[in-house]
Amino acid sequence: MKATQRLHDVGQPFASIGTKNAKTSDVLYVRALAAPLTVNTIPEATLEALADHGEVGATLVGNGGDYELLIAAHARAGDVI
Repeated sequence: MKATQRLHDVGQPFASIGTKNAKTSDVLYVRALAAPLTVNTIPEATLEALADHGEVGATLVGNGGDYELLIAAHARAGDVI
């Protein structure tokens, strides 16, 4: 099977997931957005930080899990328009 034939199997792409705020962990988004069947493009500095001191724990679930409940909770709190 050619690689191009498997592209439909890839889920959400995440691009440039480096942090901008110096007070935030430099591997925050790598940990938070790790998920099956995704493509993550990250800045080289973030990749080096991950190799140096990052850990990826539990990943996002492939089917979105309880995202609807989470979005509704954020909407009720005024975090989502």
